[in-house]
Amino acid sequence: MNQCSDVRDRFSCRHLPAVSGPPGTARPWTGTALADGSVLLVGSFVKQFKGWEEEEEEEEEDDDVYNAYDAWLYDVTARSWISLGPAPGAPRNSFCCVPLASDGALLIGGYGPDTDQGSLNDMWFFDAAARKWSSLADAPWEGRWGHSCAALADGNILLTGGWSDFLGEGLGDTWLYDITTRSWSSAGDSPWPARWLHSCVALADGNALLTGGVPDMEYKPLNDAWLYDAATRSWSSLGIAPWPARQNHSCMPLIDGSILLARGKNYMDETLHDAWLFDIETRSWCMMSEPPAQLRSASDVVALEDGTLLLVGQEEAETDELRNAMWLLTVKRDVVITCEHFADEGTFGTVHCTTLSGVETVHSVPAGQTPYRPWLSTVVSAGLSTDVCVRLVNRDGDSLQ
Repeated sequence: MNQCSDVRDRFSCRHLPAVSGPPGTARPWTGTALADGSVLLVGSFVKQFKGWEEEEEEEEEDDDVYNAYDAWLYDVTARSWISLGPAPGAPRNSFCCVPLASDGALLIGGYGPDTDQGSLNDMWFFDAAARKWSSLADAPWEGRWGHSCAALADGNILLTGGWSDFLGEGLGDTWLYDITTRSWSSAGDSPWPARWLHSCVALADGNALLTGGVPDMEYKPLNDAWLYDAATRSWSSLGIAPWPARQNHSCMPLIDGSILLARGKNYMDETLHDAWLFDIETRSWCMMSEPPAQLRSASDVVALEDGTLLLVGQEEAETDELRNAMWLLTVKRDVVITCEHFADEGTFGTVHCTTLSGVETVHSVPAGQTPYRPWLSTVVSAGLSTDVCVRLVNRDGDSLQ
């Protein structure tokens, strides 16, 4: 198994301040980072979970209570909430909500428990400036839920897969939405197996990465990965990934262009606790060490412009109970620096440090200080960008901090 090296271990400098969630009953959320820096949250219209004992007692009763299908704006800087009232259209879950480059977001499809058709193909535009929703023409593709959408750099929205209640099967098609002409074009059937509850995320190079999901009603998830080339509008296989097969996971772009894959459920519907990094240039995966518990239990993860991840909602692992608690996860790039102390008898000596790229520096140990900390971290970090976390190690790779 390919373990991420120290230089790639982004969670060593994590910072997880709690954020108060929106008022009301805890529910699953779908979050979308908007161009103005705010986050649009839409609540999923799903049955409220009352605990396993109550669920069994009420199994035969027709008195299901559903979560609110509402929308909120979260101001990340002020840490304040603005209610937008009910979300648009028929109450739904398993929909896409994808950001637009300049003026808002699109809410696309989903599953409407109270609708005749179940799977939906309607579209709604959220105007961030006016804070209002407006209806767009229905999409020409088959109504679906559990699909995944990505906002590409070329201005198109890439829609992949999903489940069709009308057809009674998973979908393997790909569609492109032009935000200028507000029109869809079919990219045809895809070479990857039909699926739903997968992830499709835009990459920094303008392409997209598709991972995992469920291919059939046995709910045995996949662990394959596919690359979408926006220039040729074609897919290529990246083979079987090293991470365990999963569905309902998240893939988030980090500030350096890599992709963080986390969360998800396996075939036994168990929450997966691992996290993986995908390097676009090498097209390779590595497993990260000790991802924080808040990451795996979040109902959604939103990548913010500054590289911070907003973890939206929390699911208790033992009880499946939802909480509106939210967290901000700072993900930084580690810089590993090897340091060695040299001193003549009766002197405090010097510390010689070398970066992985071979840059060497020499630092005199201040009088009365130990050779390595805490002064050395401050000196070595001076002049480095704020998106890095300095890790000092000795020549054997052991931490000096």
